[in-house]
Amino acid sequence: MAAYEPVLTALKEYASDPTPFLYALFLRFLLLAVAGFSALAFLMVLSTLLAYAGLMDRFGLPIMGMAFLVCAVFVGYCWAALKGAMIKSLLNAESGAIHMRDFLRYAFSSGPKFFFIFLVNVFFIVLLNIPIAALILLLHIDPLSLPGILLLLIGLMLALVIRFIFTFSYISAAVKNVSAFTSFRNDVRFLIKNPLPAVALYLLYSLVVISLLIPVLDMFVLVSFYPTLYVLMIDVYKSKGF
Repeated sequence: MAAYEPVLTALKEYASDPTPFLYALFLRFLLLAVAGFSALAFLMVLSTLLAYAGLMDRFGLPIMGMAFLVCAVFVGYCWAALKGAMIKSLLNAESGAIHMRDFLRYAFSSGPKFFFIFLVNVFFIVLLNIPIAALILLLHIDPLSLPGILLLLIGLMLALVIRFIFTFSYISAAVKNVSAFTSFRNDVRFLIKNPLPAVALYLLYSLVVISLLIPVLDMFVLVSFYPTLYVLMIDVYKSKGF
């Protein structure tokens, strides 16, 4: 029974009043959508201006390429900052004390450290998937063939493992209010000291993330298991973290 106690506690916290938990998720994805559409609108306006000025043929590619890079960095920054703010809000959700002003203030003030965690996360995902991409390209493997599918599944599994590991860096940075470097150290120490809870959480994490890729089911998972999973990970980290 003790092994299931963290899960039951997380479910009880969420079921007692899901409104603040869902509000934290709503704020994150609403503001992320605003950031994404703003970046898209900027690219469309810039493209229109270049075409109107007759500069698209000569300077369109480098200017649009640079603009796309800037927008990608902007959206990535918002993704990381809003994820950190969501975790911080979920931490306070049991008391119901979630306000959009506080959410935005925390996202702006703590955005740089969460963005750094995001960049390191992406770096390791790309690094571990380079050999897989090289095998597919050098051996001319059809991605839709059985070997290609197996390699893509391995790449997906590696990406999930890295994302799971760095989720605890986000949690450590939000729960302990520490720097990105300290959160990395706390993350590694937590996973080494608690291998069995980490494996169990990874299995739940993978199941939830993969379920989000399935149409129709994704909405149900997003408003039920997704916030519960984060509450569970936060609770486990608070009880066993550093």
